[in-house]
Amino acid sequence: MVALALTASCGGSKSGGGKESDGKKIKSVVIGEQEWMAENLGVTVFRDGSEIEYIDYEDDWSDVHKEKGPAWCYYGMDEEEGAIHGKFYNWYAVADPRGLCPEGWRVPSDADWQQLIDYLGGAEAAYNKMKSKSGWDGDDNGTNESGFNAKPTGLISVIGEGVGAGKAAYWWASDPVGARNGAARLIYPGYRYIYRDALSRGQGHSVRCIKE
Repeated sequence: MVALALTASCGGSKSGGGKESDGKKIKSVVIGEQEWMAENLGVTVFRDGSEIEYIDYEDDWSDVHKEKGPAWCYYGMDEEEGAIHGKFYNWYAVADPRGLCPEGWRVPSDADWQQLIDYLGGAEAAYNKMKSKSGWDGDDNGTNESGFNAKPTGLISVIGEGVGAGKAAYWWASDPVGARNGAARLIYPGYRYIYRDALSRGQGHSVRCIKE
């Protein structure tokens, strides 16, 4: 959580906050009393420098889920899709004690997500305010009033298939739900609000970090 001294406005952008492990400068946005990354996470190592297993074959994605191992991949197991949809992480990477987010950042809890959505006026109002101004199928774009800039990256299923690109967006929360699921927030066709769900830990979702 950022200090209350930060401007409590919607969509105030920042360019500080250090760098990701690949040297990419972190872009962030202040929304209310929180500071969020303005882009989905794109690291390939944990905070301590140890590598996160990279998966480029669907069957291997299924296997790593059975083993409850942390991993990341590209949409469709295709590296060229990375420039469009970014990186996807299973929940085991999210929960790993080595820390998925860079120093000074963390994976948001379900309560963090709820605070964001409440500040934006609730799940229905936040829907358009969080969506990017382009990229959504059928020109179903948002206003991005918040500066969150949610893009329709889709998800990776438990069996390694890319699903929903252009139509949906999924992000992990840090909370476990039961023995098999993790908390998630999503934008999904048919639900014109920010949806809350518990999804299989073996799925691959985008990650947005929040400032500690």
